[in-house]
Amino acid sequence: MPKLDVVAILRNQLKEAKASVARLRHAVQALERLGRRGRRRTSKISAAGRKRIAEVQKARWKKLRLVKK
Repeated sequence: MPKLDVVAILRNQLKEAKASVARLRHAVQALERLGRRGRRRTSKISAAGRKRIAEVQKARWKKLRLVKK
């Protein structure tokens, strides 16, 4: 009869180990999904558009500096 207790204990430990592995697998998958979101996004504005915006902003700064003098 004592063998039955040992088998039951081992089965419980196996069940707990499988649950731990499932939790770890879930955690790894969640972290991998976060890593994908953190990748660099592609630009939605063209290079020419960024250049125009930069030129306009520089003109604003220049105008502001002239007013401060």
